[in-house]
Amino acid sequence: MTKSYIADHWSILRVKKDHGLPVDEELDIFEKEIQDVPVKMLSELYRINGEMFPIHDLIVDSNDLEKLGRWTKDLLRLNAERVRVRSEVGKVFGDFLEYKTYER
Repeated sequence: MTKSYIADHWSILRVKKDHGLPVDEELDIFEKEIQDVPVKMLSELYRINGEMFPIHDLIVDSNDLEKLGRWTKDLLRLNAERVRVRSEVGKVFGDFLEYKTYER
């Protein structure tokens, strides 16, 4: 696993833990692997994934097409931001870089 993947997955697990999901065992494993990742990058991933988490639920639970479109755009924007931060982590550790854009 790349360091960028590990950092991202750790931040997702932190968000899940904050929402009361039972992820402690897996989180402990990932926590050992992120000690050398810059805190600023981890904080950004945590913030982004924290914003994405409830949007996923809104999309799954809704049939309102107008709201679905708005939430999907929000999710795509946040995912592009997430990929940008993952690539920053990748640059620090020599991982492959990810590029995503949803703009035309």
